Amino acid sequence: MIRDILLKDAFTVIILSLIVIITLIKYNNHKKFNSLLKIFWNSSYLKKYKYEKITYYLFDYFLQINFIVSLGLFVFIYNIIYNGNRLSFNFLEFIDIIQIIITFLVLKNLTEIVISWVFNIQWLTNLYLNEKINYNSLIGLIILPINVLIL
Repeated sequence: MIRDILLKDAFTVIILSLIVIITLIKYNNHKKFNSLLKIFWNSSYLKKYKYEKITYYLFDYFLQINFIVSLGLFVFIYNIIYNGNRLSFNFLEFIDIIQIIITFLVLKNLTEIVISWVFNIQWLTNLYLNEKINYNSLIGLIILPINVLIL
């Protein structure tokens, strides 16, 4: 009987690159990162950075990249495991999943912005989008260890 060898090199490279990104984010913005982690228990982060988020910083962009790639990896692994396929990495399928996630998030945010413009509630929608981006960043940090445990 020939044993199935599961190659997880691509998964390992993706997960390690996400961990490096998170480490660099924490190293460069230690206070902001720690206050982001306390967002579930304390809303001081949301109050402090409420109006500062009119322009987004590298901190936010890298956390959104982490969220999108972690969510894409989670969906990819879920798709492989529950469809009964062998755990192998198909880069094009992974990129397709990430493109779908990015398209969904961008269209959803643009729809919310257009609706706020129509009803003249831009200030409220800006606060809502700010909180949503912060929670997405935090969810990306939570999904990464789940991906490690699934593999």
